Amino acid sequence: MKKYFFIVLSLFSSFLVLAACETDDDDRIVVIEDCIDARKDSSEHREVDDTLADFFVPQWALSDSLKIKKIELYMDHGGVKTSMQGGDVYNSYFFQFQDKNAHVYVYDLEKKNLLQTIDMTPVGLNHCNNASFSRIFYDSQDEFPLLYVSNGNISSYNHVQVYRITKSDSLFSIDKVQEFVLPDATKENYLYATDVVIDNYSNYMYVTSKGETNMIETGRVCKYDIPDPHRDNIFSFNETCIIDSFYMPRLEHHQGAMIVGNKMYIVAGVPQWGTPPELVVVDLEKRALSQRIDLRDYGYNIEPEAIFLYKDTMYISSNRRGIHRLLFEDN
Repeated sequence: MKKYFFIVLSLFSSFLVLAACETDDDDRIVVIEDCIDARKDSSEHREVDDTLADFFVPQWALSDSLKIKKIELYMDHGGVKTSMQGGDVYNSYFFQFQDKNAHVYVYDLEKKNLLQTIDMTPVGLNHCNNASFSRIFYDSQDEFPLLYVSNGNISSYNHVQVYRITKSDSLFSIDKVQEFVLPDATKENYLYATDVVIDNYSNYMYVTSKGETNMIETGRVCKYDIPDPHRDNIFSFNETCIIDSFYMPRLEHHQGAMIVGNKMYIVAGVPQWGTPPELVVVDLEKRALSQRIDLRDYGYNIEPEAIFLYKDTMYISSNRRGIHRLLFEDN
């Protein structure tokens, strides 16, 4: 029932927008219609795996106030010396992207080693700030679901790359199958420096963003449907595609993010630039930032880059300085 409610509401609101538009504004009309179609596609035309082992909510994630017991080094980065950014895990394989999309490093978390360095096509404006696995499979025979990689750094670059990962004879390949263009940022909408986080519990896409300059202390979280990956090679959103949104304090030097249960967990900060490394908790049900933890209090004073859930434990991967795991009082 909820699914159809969203579709009807979207149709109604989109017709209101269409009525207010100039009749010759064809590009805007196409985008609005695309949002409606994509919403239908998102529930009808996707290969979805509902059996992923990490869809349960760990005990620590049920708490409204996290209490860190300790942060410990889990493994090193295998001698990588380039700028490492966003990453995510599927099964025991961790994929971490290099700045500007130059390479992807594939790690086996169980064996604690670097398996492969994949050469990519560099994109100069893409910082690859966050990578987020979905539960959407491009093909029902694929071993890995689609991976969504967003910039999150350069304010004007609002593109999201959708990657299909395949493996043959122990070698991984990564191919782009789709690209999103998120709504244009303005001084009024707080949609600069966008990061995409896939919610595998509800099958929606959340986008974090912020105001145009450091003087603006407002951030924003927007909720979208995920379009069918077979539908368009390039899919353009505008603000009518936003299902819901709320505002929260701006996070300076926002890094990676993930969603576990009804909360989004974000790492932020660059110690060498004067912002402390933090773990930030956003409650998606209460629509508010609920907790900020200074990681220096637990001996972690390096720049965090990626955050991910492996088995029932939270991990943070840094820029070339190792992958750490966080143990909580409820672990």
